Amino acid sequence: MVPCLRFDYAVQANGDMTKNSRPVEYPLELDMEKYATQGALADSWSRHYYLGALVLHLGSSGDGGHYVFVQQLANGKWVLRNDAKSPAPVQDPLSFKREAAGFVYHRKPLSR
Repeated sequence: MVPCLRFDYAVQANGDMTKNSRPVEYPLELDMEKYATQGALADSWSRHYYLGALVLHLGSSGDGGHYVFVQQLANGKWVLRNDAKSPAPVQDPLSFKREAAGFVYHRKPLSR
Protein backbone atom coordinates (compact mmCIF):
# COMPACT_ATOMS: atom_id res chain seq x y z
CA MET A 1 0.00 0.00 0.00
CA VAL A 2 1.35 3.38 -0.99
CA PRO A 3 -0.50 6.23 0.75
CA CYS A 4 -1.11 9.60 -0.85
CA LEU A 5 -1.08 12.42 1.69
CA ARG A 6 -4.17 14.41 0.72
CA PHE A 7 -5.02 16.38 3.85
CA ASP A 8 -3.54 19.50 5.42
CA TYR A 9 -3.97 19.10 9.13
CA ALA A 10 -3.39 22.78 9.83
CA VAL A 11 -6.86 23.74 10.99
CA GLN A 12 -8.47 26.46 8.89
CA ALA A 13 -10.19 29.57 10.31
CA ASN A 14 -13.60 27.85 10.13
CA GLY A 15 -12.26 24.70 11.81
CA ASP A 16 -12.20 22.53 8.67
CA MET A 17 -9.18 20.66 7.39
CA THR A 18 -8.25 21.20 3.78
CA LYS A 19 -7.92 18.54 1.11
CA ASN A 20 -5.21 18.69 -1.52
CA SER A 21 -7.02 17.82 -4.77
CA ARG A 22 -4.09 18.37 -7.13
CA PRO A 23 -3.82 15.59 -9.71
CA VAL A 24 -1.49 12.75 -8.78
CA GLU A 25 0.15 10.67 -11.50
CA TYR A 26 0.38 6.95 -10.80
CA PRO A 27 1.46 4.12 -13.10
CA LEU A 28 -0.26 0.82 -13.83
CA GLU A 29 3.15 -0.83 -13.35
CA LEU A 30 6.17 -0.02 -11.17
CA ASP A 31 9.71 -1.16 -11.98
CA MET A 32 11.63 -1.26 -8.69
CA GLU A 33 14.71 -3.05 -10.07
CA LYS A 34 17.09 -0.13 -9.54
CA TYR A 35 16.00 0.19 -5.89
CA ALA A 36 16.53 -3.48 -4.96
CA THR A 37 19.63 -4.62 -3.08
CA GLN A 38 21.72 -7.52 -4.40
CA GLY A 39 20.38 -9.80 -1.65
CA ALA A 40 16.82 -8.98 -2.65
CA LEU A 41 17.64 -9.83 -6.26
CA ALA A 42 18.49 -13.45 -5.33
CA ASP A 43 14.91 -14.60 -4.66
CA SER A 44 12.47 -15.89 -7.26
CA TRP A 45 10.30 -12.78 -7.45
CA SER A 46 10.32 -9.97 -9.95
CA ARG A 47 11.02 -6.35 -9.01
CA HIS A 48 8.00 -5.32 -11.05
CA TYR A 49 4.68 -4.51 -9.46
CA TYR A 50 1.24 -3.97 -10.97
CA LEU A 51 -1.58 -1.79 -9.69
CA GLY A 52 -4.28 -3.98 -8.15
CA ALA A 53 -6.45 -1.42 -6.37
CA LEU A 54 -6.91 2.27 -5.61
CA VAL A 55 -8.33 3.82 -2.45
CA LEU A 56 -10.28 6.98 -3.28
CA HIS A 57 -11.52 9.79 -1.05
CA LEU A 58 -14.67 11.47 -2.34
CA GLY A 59 -15.25 14.83 -0.70
CA SER A 60 -13.74 18.27 -0.43
CA SER A 61 -12.23 18.27 3.07
CA GLY A 62 -10.51 16.11 5.64
CA ASP A 63 -13.50 16.49 7.93
CA GLY A 64 -15.92 14.70 5.65
CA GLY A 65 -16.30 12.65 2.56
CA HIS A 66 -16.41 8.97 1.77
CA TYR A 67 -13.82 6.32 0.98
CA VAL A 68 -14.37 3.83 -1.85
CA PHE A 69 -12.00 1.66 -3.81
CA VAL A 70 -11.35 0.61 -7.36
CA GLN A 71 -10.22 -2.98 -7.82
CA GLN A 72 -8.84 -4.99 -10.71
CA LEU A 73 -10.59 -8.35 -10.98
CA ALA A 74 -8.89 -11.62 -11.96
CA ASN A 75 -10.26 -11.20 -15.51
CA GLY A 76 -8.41 -7.85 -15.84
CA LYS A 77 -11.52 -5.67 -15.66
CA TRP A 78 -11.77 -2.84 -13.13
CA VAL A 79 -14.72 -2.12 -10.81
CA LEU A 80 -15.62 0.59 -8.30
CA ARG A 81 -16.72 -0.78 -4.92
CA ASN A 82 -18.84 1.47 -2.72
CA ASP A 83 -20.24 -0.08 0.47
CA ALA A 84 -23.10 -2.52 -0.22
CA LYS A 85 -23.82 -1.27 -3.74
CA SER A 86 -23.14 -3.56 -6.69
CA PRO A 87 -19.68 -3.06 -8.21
CA ALA A 88 -19.71 -0.49 -11.02
CA PRO A 89 -17.51 -0.99 -14.10
CA VAL A 90 -14.52 1.34 -14.50
CA GLN A 91 -13.13 1.98 -17.97
CA ASP A 92 -9.89 3.76 -17.02
CA PRO A 93 -8.24 3.14 -13.62
CA LEU A 94 -5.91 6.09 -14.29
CA SER A 95 -8.81 8.58 -14.32
CA PHE A 96 -8.92 9.18 -10.54
CA LYS A 97 -5.97 11.54 -10.26
CA ARG A 98 -7.79 14.03 -7.98
CA GLU A 99 -9.44 11.47 -5.69
CA ALA A 100 -6.61 8.94 -5.23
CA ALA A 101 -5.71 8.46 -1.56
CA GLY A 102 -3.77 5.20 -1.76
CA PHE A 103 -2.45 2.61 -4.17
CA VAL A 104 -2.17 -1.15 -3.74
CA TYR A 105 0.56 -2.69 -5.89
CA HIS A 106 1.15 -6.44 -6.22
CA ARG A 107 4.53 -7.95 -6.93
CA LYS A 108 4.71 -10.03 -10.10
CA PRO A 109 6.26 -13.50 -9.94
CA LEU A 110 9.11 -14.15 -12.35
CA SER A 111 8.07 -15.70 -15.66
CA ARG A 112 9.31 -19.23 -16.10
